[in-house]
Amino acid sequence: MKKFTGVLLAFILVLSMFFPLIGGDSASAATTTSQGFKVSSPKVVKKKEYEDLAVDNKGATRSLSAKESREFQKLVEKEYFKNQQKNTIYTKKGQSNSNSKGMTAKAKAPVNFLRIEHLTVFDSTKGTITISSKIVAMTGKKPSTIWTGSKLYAGTGLYGKYTQVIKYDTKWQGTDIKIGKKTSKTYNNKTTHFYQTHSRTTAGWTGSGTKTSDDVTEEVLVNKKTVPYPEITNLHNKKSMWIPTKANIKVVPLKDRTKRKSGLNVTYKKWYFKEYGDPKWDWSGVHVHHELPLEYGGTNSMSNLFAIPKDFHTKQVTPWWKAY
Repeated sequence: MKKFTGVLLAFILVLSMFFPLIGGDSASAATTTSQGFKVSSPKVVKKKEYEDLAVDNKGATRSLSAKESREFQKLVEKEYFKNQQKNTIYTKKGQSNSNSKGMTAKAKAPVNFLRIEHLTVFDSTKGTITISSKIVAMTGKKPSTIWTGSKLYAGTGLYGKYTQVIKYDTKWQGTDIKIGKKTSKTYNNKTTHFYQTHSRTTAGWTGSGTKTSDDVTEEVLVNKKTVPYPEITNLHNKKSMWIPTKANIKVVPLKDRTKRKSGLNVTYKKWYFKEYGDPKWDWSGVHVHHELPLEYGGTNSMSNLFAIPKDFHTKQVTPWWKAY
């Protein structure tokens, strides 16, 4: 029985290495309020991507001569740095979040397998953005060389021009190639921007060739304090609060701003009941928020209003805009 249990645990471990959830961004911790809203505004937000590289041996693997070894390393380096010289990129709708597919449950277990984790951490407690790469899984023969790295890009619009702000390129060989090996770089943020991380990894197996993978994270909007824009969903009508598509919206002079309409809460409540029905909320704990604040050119139109819990409004949303 003990032998059977050990074999079973080993089998489960192998499966977990090959078939965990692949790619995608790590979900931010979300909570549901008593009024029926799903909210998320953590102080530290992590965006995670995996790059899976695998090759099958074709014929006998052999050691390389000194000359062959140099040529092989040049091949790995050339593959890694291909199209890696861009300091400016342009994003547009339909091309974002292009994550690699990685391994699937139907994939045949490869002879040699490598998984690299790329992590982007937005830490509002320190005002920093850290990008990192780490070896998290290997099976079969380990690579003789790994090139890996990431670039952090910043843009003032969700779609459009993004400029590189930090980068790193790392070469791992020999004893460096082990589970847990990691490299990182940190950026001290002081501006409101959209950020996106591009990562690339190339691995070379002696006698089996090279493999390259690229990943891109979802764009994240943070303010000057590196706080990502708060997220909230109304579970009654299934609507989510609008997220700005610009990081450089201008302040409207006081004399030119739309003034808050008197009795707006009552007007909005009547409109909401007619549009979506009675949500059975305690409206004394709900604020009517201007998604685009009046200070930045917003209006009192119902399409610019969103009901949110009072505490979330005063402690998360309003402070975010104050540091915009």
